[in-house]
Amino acid sequence: MSNLSNSRRRRCRHVDWYTFPDAGINSCWECGLTFQTAGFTPPEIVYSAQPQPENSSLQDEETLQAIRRPSTHYFPPLNPNRQGEIRVLDLKPGEQNDRLRCHLKTVNLAFGVVYEAVSYTWADNSGNDDLCSTIYALGTQDRPGGDIAITRNCEAMLRRLRHPHKTRRLWVDAICIDQLNIRERNHQVQAMTAIFRGAQRVVVYLGEAEPVVDRLVEYITEDQGGHLPALLDFLPLFRTRWFHRVWVLQEIAVARSALLVLERRSLDWQELVINARVFLRLVNEQRQYIPLPPVLAFGLQSTSNGPSAANLTVDFLSIMRVSRDCSCKDPRDKIYAVLGLADTDSRPPLEADYSSNASPRPVYSRFAVWHVSRTLTPRILEHVEGLSRLAASAMPTWVPDWTNAGPQSPLPS
Repeated sequence: MSNLSNSRRRRCRHVDWYTFPDAGINSCWECGLTFQTAGFTPPEIVYSAQPQPENSSLQDEETLQAIRRPSTHYFPPLNPNRQGEIRVLDLKPGEQNDRLRCHLKTVNLAFGVVYEAVSYTWADNSGNDDLCSTIYALGTQDRPGGDIAITRNCEAMLRRLRHPHKTRRLWVDAICIDQLNIRERNHQVQAMTAIFRGAQRVVVYLGEAEPVVDRLVEYITEDQGGHLPALLDFLPLFRTRWFHRVWVLQEIAVARSALLVLERRSLDWQELVINARVFLRLVNEQRQYIPLPPVLAFGLQSTSNGPSAANLTVDFLSIMRVSRDCSCKDPRDKIYAVLGLADTDSRPPLEADYSSNASPRPVYSRFAVWHVSRTLTPRILEHVEGLSRLAASAMPTWVPDWTNAGPQSPLPS
């Protein structure tokens, strides 16, 4: 009988389970059901998301109309010729259920503006990225106010970060960049490294947490008298969507400091990086093969290289290898999202282009051609993993399709 059949026979309706081959034990992450089995489950399923059915809910007509209404005219203008010019979001105070309100302002990074940059995922941990809510952007004498459509996870993040009695200045990509203005989007993505490096702090929103994640954070933040957590305690945290998003590599690597925020708790990023070594110790002791999420592997590398994590740069092809299994909605972001991490000598001369006719194929091809001509080596061929998955691909067979998952990387030492 299969592992899944075993779980169903034992009245567990989840499919989110994992086998420890040495012990012959099968465990469900969702309900904790554990039983012996002779089956084997590859470790790569550990981090696979298991979307659950969404609860249907009715929205009021005012919210629906606001979501359908274009919101471009609510954005104060940006001058692309002024280097360092961005928008910030002044999130107005309020209680948990109060309407979200903000004031969008144009500022320049050169003038030492104080703000926090938010690292999060547009979709929630179930994969829902529907525009189902709004934030009201206050108007001025020259510009009317109005609603900007946001996702459920973005709404939850803003409610979690909002202060009850004072304004909080944030940078949130989906609100501070006019997503319908392709020229502006291209320009602001090029400035992403500077935006996260210039932030006073990067706030990482991980979303709603399972009880086991709360226990792990409690262990990390409080003295437990030398007691170690179980290996299973780490995995629900590492499986959250944020840890496998490609953009977070850059957002964390250049940050002065970072704070992880969950539904009820918060955790300093460096504390998690230190405890990632505990995770690796448990993995090795139990003879498992469970790689760290790439962003944590980067974190371990930066701490081993000293305190100057914000200046960490590495070879671009090595970054592409590490980030290969990371996810992104636009395949072009597999390259755009990590350009700021590469050292100058290995950084390809590519600029973000989100125009509708810019497919990932020419982006991947230009990078491959540039790498071969610059290095005079066939190293790029090491990253070709089967046929391209891109629809109607006209890409040469020697050009890696970075949307194809690569072989699992060894555990960081």
